[in-house]
Amino acid sequence: MNKKWLPIFFCLFLTAAAIFTISPSGDINTFLVSSDYLQHNPIYISGNNDFSEQNGVISGDGTCDDPYVIQGWEINADSADGIVIRNTSVYFVIKNCFIHDGEGEHDGIKFYNVTNAVIENNTVTGNRNGIVFSPQINGKENSENNIIQGND
Repeated sequence: MNKKWLPIFFCLFLTAAAIFTISPSGDINTFLVSSDYLQHNPIYISGNNDFSEQNGVISGDGTCDDPYVIQGWEINADSADGIVIRNTSVYFVIKNCFIHDGEGEHDGIKFYNVTNAVIENNTVTGNRNGIVFSPQINGKENSENNIIQGND
């Protein structure tokens, strides 16, 4: 090997080693994506009154002009579905969240009987399902007026 290429290969090796050291799973994408988010436990909202700071809401009042906003969270779904929302009719947005590692047991985002939601620009990976609209007790899926756009 030509000696002038040795420093370049050495720098590339050190960069790769640093990434794999910081991310024990060896998943470069997880390291690069997760560094942009704040950690949050799985979120469970059941009804319009559960939209709160404890449930990841950072702004909004639930109206069409000022929807509740759930944004910027990293949620590890290894112990529960990442975000579950049920029986709501207020306006809300889930955006720019990273929901991961639910494997074969837990979903990323799950809705039951939800109206007026926007799910946009989230990264949902390594879960049983990414984004799911599930049926209520009678087996009929009854969510409506929801927008899903720009998610990975």
